[in-house]
Amino acid sequence: MVDALASQELALLVEGLAAGRRRWESVSLARADLSGLDLSGCALDGAILRGAVLRGARLEGASLRDADLRGADLRGASLVGADLRGAQLGRADLRGADLTNGEFHGADARDADLRGATLEGASVALACRSFHGVRVDGATVRDFLNLIMIARIDDPELRGLLRTLRRQAALPAMLTYPTLQEDEDG
Repeated sequence: MVDALASQELALLVEGLAAGRRRWESVSLARADLSGLDLSGCALDGAILRGAVLRGARLEGASLRDADLRGADLRGASLVGADLRGAQLGRADLRGADLTNGEFHGADARDADLRGATLEGASVALACRSFHGVRVDGATVRDFLNLIMIARIDDPELRGLLRTLRRQAALPAMLTYPTLQEDEDG
């Protein structure tokens, strides 16, 4: 249920977007329905979008630094080139979302659903807080592996993610880091 304050903020957002406003830092739209909205290029840094419905929303080039997107429904959303550094994405549903060229340094994607998501060219640093419980499918596994292959492998959580991805994709050891094979053998 959307509270009265979120309803007012949503009305202001829709009105402001129509007038060309693009800066919405720290806006509070928890559980609001933003399905299909074009938020491309918007500054939503620190926005509270916890539990919001953003199905099919356009967020190309949007800045969502430190935004709270926990439990948000972003199925089919386009986040091409979006900046999600430090964002909280725990339990977010990103199935089928396009995250091409997105920035995820310091993001927390714990228990997020990325099945069918496109991560091509996305930037995921070792500073990502967590990938624990992330759900992925074959295409997403391939994208994650491509991201991980350019990263350092000395981070224990990243090593664990790579082992999980390797098992999910049934990848032979020679297609992953040799040190992972040593971990599993020893």
